[in-house]
Amino acid sequence: IAGGGGWTPDSVAALQSFAESWQLPVGCAFRFQDLFDNGHALYAGDVGIGINPKLAARVKEADLIVAIGPRLGEMTTGGYTLLQAAANMATIQILMTDLPFDPVKDFAPVSLTHLTPYVFVVSGQSPVKTLGELLKFIRGNTGKVTYGTTGLGSPQQLATLLFAQTAGGLANMTEVPYKGSSAAHPDLIANRISYMIDPLAAGAPHIRAGLLRALAVTTPQRLPFLPQLPTVAESGLPRYQSGNWYGIMVPAKTPRETVGRVRDAVVAALNEPTVKKRLADIAYVPIGDPSEVFAAFVKSEIGDLGKLVQQFKLTAD
Repeated sequence: IAGGGGWTPDSVAALQSFAESWQLPVGCAFRFQDLFDNGHALYAGDVGIGINPKLAARVKEADLIVAIGPRLGEMTTGGYTLLQAAANMATIQILMTDLPFDPVKDFAPVSLTHLTPYVFVVSGQSPVKTLGELLKFIRGNTGKVTYGTTGLGSPQQLATLLFAQTAGGLANMTEVPYKGSSAAHPDLIANRISYMIDPLAAGAPHIRAGLLRALAVTTPQRLPFLPQLPTVAESGLPRYQSGNWYGIMVPAKTPRETVGRVRDAVVAALNEPTVKKRLADIAYVPIGDPSEVFAAFVKSEIGDLGKLVQQFKLTAD
């Protein structure tokens, strides 16, 4: 499995459940330096543009490959090669015009595995208590409002730009980019930045401790594990929806029967009680939809987010 983000014990546990359902050994190559030459260009931290030839021997020995990077066509085995795709697959081709792969033509969607809900958060010290109050604060403090993101093309940045576009009249806010949510939290807690649209999974410990205040969740419905938190739509912006997503893809030439088998195994893993509980504990929403539904979703994301990237003239070149 190739992933655009860092691997965690939870990722490994879900993978192990998936592999055991097929009775497959798992070839693991988690260390970044094992996979990529240091000189290759990178995108969003972990997505590499070149595979280290030194990995070839290890790749050929495994039935199921665990790796990091998008050039899966170069990784051939006697088993299965999977990509753990994320939301940046919908924008990477627009942000980077010299990509050596096509995120649509080179991959076949298998299943949307889970969503990462985002929340509007402010410091626990902030006088702002609702999303409506945040809008009023922004409009009343032109040129003084700051917001945190995790950098160019990140879901946080796109979510904030979409917020400004949807709400209207939110000009002259200042973006403060960080290397990750955890790097932004000290400034957000101390009220040195005005607000952030952040993954609930990242901010949940600080929200529970009262250091951060959640104003609204970006999903269409309230979350079952946080029912008291209103949605953005309920808070006055019915057309707004954002968040991060993750799904499994395979190389485009993978036989359809293999795609179906992978999809069935993914859904089975997501339905494992231990996996479901762990996903809920870290504020992830499991999905496990059919391949054609995931394909339509990705196409929609590319269209919608692509327009946003072009409108705000974002580029990583």
